[in-house]
Amino acid sequence: MKNIFNLITKLNLLLLLLFALGCTDNDVEPLFEQSIKERTDEFIANYQEILTKPENGWVGVYSPNNSFGAYTMVMDFDENGNVKINSDYETGGQDNTITYRLDKTLKIELVLETYAVFHEIFSLNDNSNQGEFVFNILSATSEEIVLESKLDYGDDITIFTLRPAAADSINFDQVYESAEQIEGDGTESVFRNILLNDEVIATFDYNNSSRLATISYIKEDVTISVSAPIAITATGFSFLKPIDVNGTSLISFEYNETDNVYENIDQGLVILYDNIPGLPLATPAFAGYANLRYNYVDTERSSTAFNDLYAKTQEDFTNANGGRTIYRFYLYNILPDATGDPYLSIQYLSGSSSYSMNYYLERQIVDGKMYFEVTGQSGNADSRGATVVELVDAIVTSASGFYMKYDGTFSTYTNPTVTMINGDNTKYAINYYQWGS
Repeated sequence: MKNIFNLITKLNLLLLLLFALGCTDNDVEPLFEQSIKERTDEFIANYQEILTKPENGWVGVYSPNNSFGAYTMVMDFDENGNVKINSDYETGGQDNTITYRLDKTLKIELVLETYAVFHEIFSLNDNSNQGEFVFNILSATSEEIVLESKLDYGDDITIFTLRPAAADSINFDQVYESAEQIEGDGTESVFRNILLNDEVIATFDYNNSSRLATISYIKEDVTISVSAPIAITATGFSFLKPIDVNGTSLISFEYNETDNVYENIDQGLVILYDNIPGLPLATPAFAGYANLRYNYVDTERSSTAFNDLYAKTQEDFTNANGGRTIYRFYLYNILPDATGDPYLSIQYLSGSSSYSMNYYLERQIVDGKMYFEVTGQSGNADSRGATVVELVDAIVTSASGFYMKYDGTFSTYTNPTVTMINGDNTKYAINYYQWGS
């Protein structure tokens, strides 16, 4: 038995020796035919060729984070390490030709070396804007380049996709016009709703200064508001990431000039100026006050249409009345705690003396809306009131009543404010602060 074990041991040693002799350098194929440096150089050369190939460069929509606007970037690379960047950020104020390089740390990177629009966005908020000027190249073909921020971590990682640009991609005039159209000029209703198959599902707002759209909707009896960047085109816009509203994805909209709406026909979605609020309005609390005074300090809380009407009325009144100037108006005794008779008082100066045009009212509050009826007038309304008729109508005339919305406190004092929205002409929203007892 001992001899058998010795024989087996010797056979194993012989097999091991034969195996070792078979595994020589001359017989093993290398895992890669090139070194790491050679492979990296090949990738860089390939990417360089792709970057510089399109005649008009590359175009993409860039936003550094979910709370910053989206801007179109046109990047035209050359073989000498220069890239010309045009964008609609700051209406092209940061356009420049800078140097770039392709490099490698963990991945192949596109490094924008000198200062231009990406560096400007990066530098905002003390360099805490989550901007970038170094991108990892995730993929690159002649049809599409996908870049990823090198510096982002977590859930909000910037992906910047470039596609071949057209000859007119650097002409942003239509984009600027489209952005202004999306925001509106303030002459339409203050209610802007999103409808799905003719049913309101959310409200829409857009701020062209920040390039952010805000979508608000009700979910489980709670109002949800989401602000997100949109990519603006000459004919409409799209969300960089779809917005979910109770199972409906908001993706993109095209402008219908005939109906003055934005629509997604395939989804049955429409964004329009409406005559009703799409969400319940914050209910004002009137306890302890009797009167409303036009908020002449925070005029931005009133609608543009009303502010324009008020300014025009002031000008017309001054021209028609020898230089006299309207400077205030009040709604006296219209709140629930008031004990006096309600009336509208429009006050003006003649020299250093103040005078008024008064319009007496009947007032009711029904289903959260306030209704007025003008029953008479006094003061100088007869002699000086010809140029204020439209203003009076905007303030107190609406068969549909006036929507009321709590709108925070007066900036100078702690008095609560209320915005009154004319139900017959919803472009007129007037902000007042509560005053007097």
